[in-house]
Amino acid sequence: MPSEPYVFAEWRVRWVGIEYHVEVEGRFYSVPYRFARSEVEVRLTARTVENFVKGERIAAHMRGSANGKHTTAADHMPSSDRQLDEGGGGEVLRRDLGIAALMNPLILKMA
Repeated sequence: MPSEPYVFAEWRVRWVGIEYHVEVEGRFYSVPYRFARSEVEVRLTARTVENFVKGERIAAHMRGSANGKHTTAADHMPSSDRQLDEGGGGEVLRRDLGIAALMNPLILKMA
């Protein structure tokens, strides 16, 4: 018998937006900013969202339920965004990330 129970997982391919977030079922999850505009493989379970590039896991988050919301790890941010977030500008940053996420499909179509 396996030592751990089987966990059903679903795999999807996604593009990382310029704001270094991946959209999965209406919610946005961060990856390290250096992967912005890259293709990632997303592994979804009932509880987690994991992002992979060339087989290497680059990010993992607990799965959220509120659509349109962002889950952002501070270590995924460039230092300029991290300074904004630490300086009390977190709400402004979240608003800007939301705008960038909405603009990403349009930008990709224009490219």
